[in-house]
Amino acid sequence: MYSKIFTKRIEDLCHRYGLTSEQLLDKCGPERASVQELLAGKCADPEIQTLHRIAAVFQMTLAEFLDFPELNGYDPGDEDEESP
Repeated sequence: MYSKIFTKRIEDLCHRYGLTSEQLLDKCGPERASVQELLAGKCADPEIQTLHRIAAVFQMTLAEFLDFPELNGYDPGDEDEESP
C-alpha cells in the first residue's frame, strides 16, 4: 500500500512542479533505479534514502515530503486485518 501512496504523492508533486517522470528520474541520480521501481509499483517499502532523494528534487525536507493527508491518514494495521 505504501507504494501506491508514495506513487500518488510523487505524481502530484511532478505535476505541481512541471516535471515529467523521466526528468524526476534524471534528477534522482544514484537513486534512479529505486525511484523507477517505486513509480512502477514494484517497491512495497521504499528506503528512507530514496524518499530523501525524491524530497530533495522538489526542494523539500523529508518531513515536508512525508506530511500529506493520504499518508497521515493511513493505518497499516488495516492492511494486516484484510490479509487472509
